[in-house]
Amino acid sequence: MIGTVWYKRFQSALRMGSVSPYIPVALSICVGSGLSLVASTIVWKWELESLQAEFQRQADNLATTLDRKIDEYLQIPRSLGTFYDASPAELNRQSVREFAQLFLSRYPGIFSMGLTKRVRNEEREAYEESIKREGFPNFSILERSPKGKLVPAKDRPEYLAITYIEPLEKRKMILGYDVTVEPERKAAMEKARDTGEMAGTERVILATGDAAFLLYRPIYSKGSPKDTLTDRRDSFEGYAFSVFALTDVMKYSLQGLKTGHIDFYLFDESAAADNRFLVFYDSSRQQVIEDPKQKKPANFAASGLLCQNQTACTHTFQVADRQWSLVTVPTRAFTGLQIYWRAGSTLAIGLILTGSIAAYLLISLRHTTRVEQLVQERTEQAEKLSQTLRELKQTQVQLIQSEKMSSLGQLVAGIAHEINNPVNFIYGNITHANNYTRKLLEHLRLYQQDHSHPSAEIEKHAEDIDLDFLSEDLPKILSSMKVGAERIREIVLSLRNFSRLDEAEMKSVDLHEGIDSTLLILQNRLKAKSGKQPDILVVKEYGNLPNVECYAGQLNQVFMNILSNAIDALEMGQGASGVENGKNAPRSAPDEQWPTIWIRTEVANGALEMGHGGEEKFPCPMRACPMLAARCLTPNCYVRIAIADNGPGIPEALLLRIFDPFFTTKPVGKGTGLGLSISYQIVVDKHGGKLECISTLGKGTEFLIEIPVRQSCRGSAGRISADLPSFSAG
Repeated sequence: MIGTVWYKRFQSALRMGSVSPYIPVALSICVGSGLSLVASTIVWKWELESLQAEFQRQADNLATTLDRKIDEYLQIPRSLGTFYDASPAELNRQSVREFAQLFLSRYPGIFSMGLTKRVRNEEREAYEESIKREGFPNFSILERSPKGKLVPAKDRPEYLAITYIEPLEKRKMILGYDVTVEPERKAAMEKARDTGEMAGTERVILATGDAAFLLYRPIYSKGSPKDTLTDRRDSFEGYAFSVFALTDVMKYSLQGLKTGHIDFYLFDESAAADNRFLVFYDSSRQQVIEDPKQKKPANFAASGLLCQNQTACTHTFQVADRQWSLVTVPTRAFTGLQIYWRAGSTLAIGLILTGSIAAYLLISLRHTTRVEQLVQERTEQAEKLSQTLRELKQTQVQLIQSEKMSSLGQLVAGIAHEINNPVNFIYGNITHANNYTRKLLEHLRLYQQDHSHPSAEIEKHAEDIDLDFLSEDLPKILSSMKVGAERIREIVLSLRNFSRLDEAEMKSVDLHEGIDSTLLILQNRLKAKSGKQPDILVVKEYGNLPNVECYAGQLNQVFMNILSNAIDALEMGQGASGVENGKNAPRSAPDEQWPTIWIRTEVANGALEMGHGGEEKFPCPMRACPMLAARCLTPNCYVRIAIADNGPGIPEALLLRIFDPFFTTKPVGKGTGLGLSISYQIVVDKHGGKLECISTLGKGTEFLIEIPVRQSCRGSAGRISADLPSFSAG
């Protein structure tokens, strides 16, 4: 209707000659073209953002995969070094070969792996003779001559000779080679020796022409101190090393990974400027290139706005002591024409509609409105789809977690239900049985009063069954049965409170309830052992704690591990981690302290307080455990639990290893070495807290646990990790 009125007015003005006939057409073209350009720009930006998100997702996936795969390779020299440390006697070539084959068969990127031994000059002859007796009659310590040939090494104070190497068939020529003469490797070896940590080399070219990098894990004398630089150098024995072919490592890491049309470059940022390049991946040929002369230059311009410079497309990660960087570059094939065709289509449609406006003004206005609505709807649909995708991902994570814990929760609930039913039946009927018995005994008493002279047969039967004793003892028996039934109900409730398998999500709970449930489960171990061990005294000094937001079942597992180890220490005369102390003499001296476990809780507002009057309440000093102020944004946001015993304590040399996985000095079958390691992961990684151990020989051991009251209190030290399996105390 309005258009008709406007059109009639325009026709009237046109007939009067007051306006040009081309003004509406020009105006329609300008307005239509402007709207078409705006619409195409919106679509272009939307497409660009979608493409940027896809590129970032693929680049992050590539970086994460490479980081994870390379980390698998880092475990190889660590495992070989650990194998050496854990071997009770001197290694032999067969055991090293069998161990190495486990990795050689699985990881194709391993060029070689083995052990080097530190040989002093005065030991050289005996060392060479021992290797010759192993079936290498021509063995000697070697070095390279100026012409590159392998020749017997010259005399020097010490050598680092390759003693074991796998695969041996291909490496016989370098068996006995003194690696200290290689300057590009010497720096990494010295760093590993002096720090006690694994160190890697820059990119090196092997004799075969392959590009590779080497990792060295230092080996020290078993049982020797390694706290200072002098200790480490004196006790140094050699290295566990691995040589990795870069090309094969990359090929293995990229297996099953869709790289699309993304090239990437791998650099060693810790290397010299002229040796930082490691490998280049050409997505068009799906080929890993290690020769820097054959790599394509990074064409950031071809990626448009996806990756404008190297910094914006770089991911960094640690490889042992070195920092590597991954630079991802999208190719033209990745962007193609997809970033323009929708925007171009929108612009074309707009221009077509604009042309129609010029011919048919009223129709073109209607079409322009439709185009604008279409662009708006598409934008809204894109936002809704993105929101839906995020919600689906969150729901998927929640469903997976719920499914993992559902079966365990049902099992515990079923067992508790099945036990509770008969226990409740017994408990409920004991009351009635007690009443009935009391009434029967009362009836018997009245009968005896009324018939004070029963027959001889009744008197004899009463004497045979000891009627007076039965009348007195029967109520006691029923009372004992009631106490036992109540005890069973308490134990079932404690099991449910301890496991909390039906509470897989983080929630706010009372930590004192979890500690008490754990102590109830361990009650049997706290009781005296006939002729062996007195009762273990438990002293609870609970503070006024708020409810703590945590995974309650996993924290109960931590309490179980630490308390079990404390009981082990008090039972066997060992420290809280099972470390032997002296001769394990029984605590029979009259002046010796009674075996005791202290449990203290408080809100962490600073250092743990001492006992009243300045006297220590614990067998060893409750050391200050200050937290960085930046980790606690609000007052009283951390709680502290201290568990101490007056056992023999832990030697300082072993105190640093108690949280290592599989480390235990308990006899075989007594512990797995996983309890404290899992506890550390639960407290630190899962809850963003802190777990420390303080021990003094002859005075006892103390574990300090700090947990944030709310996860919003967590500092940068903690991060949520995957659900941890439950293990018994190690």
